[in-house]
Amino acid sequence: MLAKQEYEYLKGYNIYVKQKEKDLRELIEKLNEKNSNNTLKDEKISKLENTIAAIREDQIRQEREKEKLNETIRYWKVKAQGYEQEKNFLQQQIMDAKRQNKLLKLAIGRLQNELEEKENKTGGEDVHAIEDEYAHKAKTFLTEISHQLPAEANPHMKSMQENTTTTAPNSVFEPGLSKYTVRQAAKS
Repeated sequence: MLAKQEYEYLKGYNIYVKQKEKDLRELIEKLNEKNSNNTLKDEKISKLENTIAAIREDQIRQEREKEKLNETIRYWKVKAQGYEQEKNFLQQQIMDAKRQNKLLKLAIGRLQNELEEKENKTGGEDVHAIEDEYAHKAKTFLTEISHQLPAEANPHMKSMQENTTTTAPNSVFEPGLSKYTVRQAAKS
């Protein structure tokens, strides 16, 4: 009977140990599943962190590009404004030059008419004195005109004033070889 009890005890112990081993294996599997879920979660977390880092780097890169583009835009705006100002300045210069050209043409025509009238009245005598007188009138007239125009619109007046010490004529109105003297020389 003792052997039978021992046999039953060992048999029951074996069943108990197998049951505990089975429970232990189930617990290990559950723990592994939990750990595998944790590793999946960890992998997802690391992937999301990498994605966030990549997005931040892309955002920083795009901000830098945006700043560069803004600088380029500012540069071209300033350049366009400069060109616009230069265009306006040159248009104003053209208008002033046209205005001065018209005034000069009128002055030339008036002086030539006066010169021819005076020549007809005097009969061609003392042509050089008449030319000198009209050259002086022309200089006076040009000086008056140049004072009426803005200084920027009359750059030639400055050069005329600088060249007054030379012996060469500064304009067509100064004594020298003129159409009138050429005509007089051709007549004689």
